[in-house]
Amino acid sequence: MSSGVCFAQAGGYLRIDTSGFLRHSDERGDASSSIIIGPEHYSEGPYLASGLDLKAVAFLQDRNSFSAEAASLFVSTSKKWLPHHQITLGRRVYDWSVAEEEWNQGFWSPRFLWNPLKPERIGLTGAFYTYESTKWRVLAFATPISPPERSYPIRAEDGRLSSPSPDWVPPFTALSMMNQQIGIHYEIAMPAIRELLFRPGSSIQVRYGEPEQGPWASWTYGVMPMHQAQLGVEAGFSPAKGYVEAMVHPVTQFHQLMTMEGGMRGKLWSFWSSTTVESPIQRSIPASWQVDPMGPALVTSMGGELKLEDTFALSGSYYGVDESKPSAAADAIALNLPSRFGYTHALQLQGHWTGFEPFSADARLVYDLGTRSGLASADFLYQLSGTQGQWTVGMGADLINARNSTGWVGQFIGNDRVRVRLSYAF
Repeated sequence: MSSGVCFAQAGGYLRIDTSGFLRHSDERGDASSSIIIGPEHYSEGPYLASGLDLKAVAFLQDRNSFSAEAASLFVSTSKKWLPHHQITLGRRVYDWSVAEEEWNQGFWSPRFLWNPLKPERIGLTGAFYTYESTKWRVLAFATPISPPERSYPIRAEDGRLSSPSPDWVPPFTALSMMNQQIGIHYEIAMPAIRELLFRPGSSIQVRYGEPEQGPWASWTYGVMPMHQAQLGVEAGFSPAKGYVEAMVHPVTQFHQLMTMEGGMRGKLWSFWSSTTVESPIQRSIPASWQVDPMGPALVTSMGGELKLEDTFALSGSYYGVDESKPSAAADAIALNLPSRFGYTHALQLQGHWTGFEPFSADARLVYDLGTRSGLASADFLYQLSGTQGQWTVGMGADLINARNSTGWVGQFIGNDRVRVRLSYAF
């Protein structure tokens, strides 16, 4: 049997992103630049198809910050061979949840968090089966391995946690004990690679509805590893050394997820609603470790989109989390551990405009109702087409309004920035 290629597309991009910060901070420089290269490939023959979406990125000011991530890397049966069925092996992005596509909180699909203000969704890794007809889709997934989410590098040096990323939020370096400031000395105890990678999971989704217009509904269930590592901190005061010793343990956890979604699509409009029931399956953690407590959660979201022909789209959505969270231990040292949920209640408004080629624009407003903090982002792109490729010049800004450093948005208080982008597509 021949698997000769009927269709193949290869390309990619090389990009330099530079940010200039509007406020000075001793925790970062006043500017930061990244270089990104992203090869892409897709081919489909009479029997097999394959895809690759790879990204390699590094901060120009730190040669040791190099990271690589693949959003997709798979081989599958071809739709030309089996029109209604497909088996995929590898990593592939699927639309498990509309709410996740809008809010990108990493429940069903992991993320690449090099730029935490704009997380990039990446695919699950394992074996997939899909059945698709005119109105029905069944998607099943199983895997013995689940790499956790990754971001910029974090290092432990001389008792301090540091990172070359300007968006790194350092933990407390001191706390008040016995009416005096006591320093904190951090170290990281990385788990074994097998503990991070060999985490089985499975899920299934059933969806009904026309792909373009009309009503639709979906049900998705899974027993999955949490894509975000929980941080356990073993902390205690050392009288001999005169500071708190804090050993940070990344902990991998599991949870059950069930998502029910539905909505209606028109030619120029759509609306949807989503409910996710989440139950953590917690592994045993030593009693001496401090962790951010977790409990069962109900996640609700709803939103809609309005289009003006093909040139302008405006969407809005709500996101809410109700977690039955147990109380922290009364004798725990206050280390301000991050919550596993970015928001408790939040609103989002997004716009996309392509009305005047070669210009395009994107804008996003997020308001965290729980912490009364807001993020406003805007990007403007100008494309120059050439004989060998396409150049893109872009400008943008991220503005943060927060009362304090609590919450997902608030942690970046003071990191208002103006961004410049130069990209070449090949």
